[in-house]
Amino acid sequence: MNPEQAETVKRIFREYLEGASCIKIAKGLERDGILTGRGKTRWYDSTVKKILENEKYMGDALLQKTYTTDFLQKKRVKNTGIMPQYYVDDNHPAIIPKELFLAVQEEMARRGSVEDCKGRKRSFSANHCFTRLIVCGECGDQFNRIHWNNRGKKSIVWRCATRLRDKNGCHARTINEEGLKAAFVEALNRIIAEKQEYLLQLKRNIESVLTGGNSESTAEIDAKLADLERQLVAKAEEHEDYTDIASEIYALRKQRDKLTMSENARNDYLKRIEELESFIDEQPTKINNFEESLVKRMLKRATVYEDRIIFEFHSGVNVEVNM
Repeated sequence: MNPEQAETVKRIFREYLEGASCIKIAKGLERDGILTGRGKTRWYDSTVKKILENEKYMGDALLQKTYTTDFLQKKRVKNTGIMPQYYVDDNHPAIIPKELFLAVQEEMARRGSVEDCKGRKRSFSANHCFTRLIVCGECGDQFNRIHWNNRGKKSIVWRCATRLRDKNGCHARTINEEGLKAAFVEALNRIIAEKQEYLLQLKRNIESVLTGGNSESTAEIDAKLADLERQLVAKAEEHEDYTDIASEIYALRKQRDKLTMSENARNDYLKRIEELESFIDEQPTKINNFEESLVKRMLKRATVYEDRIIFEFHSGVNVEVNM
C-alpha cells in the first residue's frame, strides 16, 4: 500500500470515530477525488465498511479467508468454516494503531445495537452534531431535528420522537436549536467559571478509573498463549492430538480480546478526562461562540426536562442548565 492509500485508510477510521456514517465517508472521498485501492472513482459504503473491519490495517492477518475449489480454473470461494483459519498477531507493520482499530469495532457494535426506549431498532444518522445525543427526560426517547414552519415563521427545532409519532404519547417540550446551542455553551462556561471544582472532580474520576483495573493483564494472557502455542506445535510435530490445547488457546484469545476492549474503553475514558482538563486550562475567559467540534469531542448525552437540560460529558462531568 502506497502512502496516499495509507492516508485514505487513516482518514476513514478518523472520520468514522468522529461520527460519520459509512455512506457519508464514501461521499466525502468521492467529492475529494480520492481513488479506491483498485483505482476507481466510485466509493461504496460497503467498501468503507470492509476497510473498517479489516484486521490487516492494525498489523494482524487472518489467513485462509478464501480457499481454492477448482485448481485448474483457480477458482476461490469465501471460507465459511469449511477450512481452518489462522490468526497471526503483528504479522506486518500497522497503518492503524490497535487501540484505534478496536475503538472502531466497539463503535460499529454500538451503532448496530442502538434501540429506542420502546426496544425498536434505530438506524444511525450523523447529519448533525446533536443527532442521537438529545434524550427526553419524560419518556427516554431520542429527540429528532425538524424544520418547523409555525404560521409562516420558519425555524429548526428538536422534538421528542415519541411525541412526533403520537402527540399524546409524551408531553416533552420542543426546543429551538439556537436555544439548545446556547445552553451547551452555557454548560461549558459553567465548567470554565468553576474550573477548580471541576478539575477536582476530574482528578477523582481519574483515580476511580486507575483503581478499577482488571485483575489479569493482557501481558499475562499473552504469556499463557505463547506457552500453549509452543505445546501445540510440539504435539503437532509428534502427530499427537492437540484438540484440548487448541480449545484452550481459542478461549484465551477470546478472553484477551474482551480484556483489550475493556482496557481500550478505560484508556479512552482517561483520554476524555484529559481532554476536558486541557480545555479548561486553555480557556482564560468564557467562550462566546458555539462550535460543533466541541459537541462531537466532549458531549455524551443531553437529557431534556421541562425546565432544564442536563449535559453529560464523556469525562464523567454533568452540568445542569436551566431553560
